[in-house]
Amino acid sequence: MFNSISEKITGLLIRQGTIADSQKELYRYGFNQGFTMVFNVITTLIIGCVFGMVIQSIVFLMAYIPLRSYAGGYHASTPWRCYFISLILMIVVLAIIKLMSFSVIGSGVILGIGTIICVALAPVEDKNKPLDEAEQKVYKRRTYIILFAEVCISILIYLAMKEMFSVICLSVFTESIMLIFGKVKNAFNKALI
Repeated sequence: MFNSISEKITGLLIRQGTIADSQKELYRYGFNQGFTMVFNVITTLIIGCVFGMVIQSIVFLMAYIPLRSYAGGYHASTPWRCYFISLILMIVVLAIIKLMSFSVIGSGVILGIGTIICVALAPVEDKNKPLDEAEQKVYKRRTYIILFAEVCISILIYLAMKEMFSVICLSVFTESIMLIFGKVKNAFNKALI
C-alpha cells in the first residue's frame, strides 16, 4: 500500500549511510508494514468515532490483532483488498455491538464457539506464508496462550466493565470465522492445483 513512500525513505537512509544497501529490502518492507498498520489503526479509530464507539474499537483491536497474528486465517490477495475487508469487518462488528444486545449467556456462547473453532483450526497458513512443522507447533502454542489470556481477561472485564465483555467475545468469534474462511480458501486453492 505504501511501497513508494517506503522506497523513498529507505533510499534516503541508504544515501545518508544510516543503513547498508544490503538491508534495503528489509527496511522497505518494515516501513511499508509500519505505515500500513498505522493507516489501519487510524481508519479503525475514525470508524469508532463515527459509531461513537472508540473504546470498543480499541478493545476489539487489542483482542483481535494478537490472536490473528498467530492463529492466521483468510488473507486477501492484495493489500488494498485486505484493507477494505478489514474496514468492512470493523464496520460490521461495531454495528453488531451497537444494534444487538448481548446477554451474558449469549456472549459466553459466542466466546465458547469462537474458542473451540480457534483451538480446532489454528494456525491456518496462507500460500504467501507457509508454515513448516516447527512453526505450526509454535503458532499453535502461542494461539492457545493468547486464547487462554483473552478468555481470562474477558471474565475479568465482565466483572468490571460488562459492556466490553461482548467486544472481546466478538473478537475471538470473528477470528474463528476468518480461520474457517482461510481453511476453505486453502482447500479451494489445493483443489485447483
